[in-house]
Amino acid sequence: MNKTTKLFTIVAFTVTTLFSACKKEEEKPATKPVEDAMNAKFVNDGLGSSGGSNNYVIVFRAAKAGKITHIGARNGAGTYSLALLDSSSLAVLRTVSVTVTDSTQFSYSDVEDVNIAANKTYYLSMHIPAGKKILYYFMEEEEFPVTVGNFTFLNSLYMGSTSASDLSNEYGNYDESFVGIPGFLFVEN
Repeated sequence: MNKTTKLFTIVAFTVTTLFSACKKEEEKPATKPVEDAMNAKFVNDGLGSSGGSNNYVIVFRAAKAGKITHIGARNGAGTYSLALLDSSSLAVLRTVSVTVTDSTQFSYSDVEDVNIAANKTYYLSMHIPAGKKILYYFMEEEEFPVTVGNFTFLNSLYMGSTSASDLSNEYGNYDESFVGIPGFLFVEN
């Protein structure tokens, strides 16, 4: 082998080794747990009207750990405030504003990833001001809790509030419906 061929072989080997060492681990695809549950268990009941300034909250837990990468909403057109909270401490993990333009589709906003522990309960709250339209989806034959894939949805709450992160004034719960509707994208570890 001449010097040029040796040098080329060494450089090619080094570059190949460096690039393969730097190859990013493939990330698992994001899932849409609320949308999946709606498609599997719920029926659209249409848009109603908000009588007051309320939060509509989905209570959930994941069987497997992962991260929430986006938070979103499906409702009548408008901009909505959402908050993800730890159920134990009520610590606010993320807040975001989401603009919905089409009530037939979820709209999502990117958030700094939030680690979600397996079998820990979380709240996803969406604030809907008085007079705004509210989307309702009902289960025909079941009540909460309901499990779809990795997620168990424990309840759907409504609260009088002016802030998505304020869960202090619970009015009650919906036994068989998603209202609002807040959602998120999840990537399993």
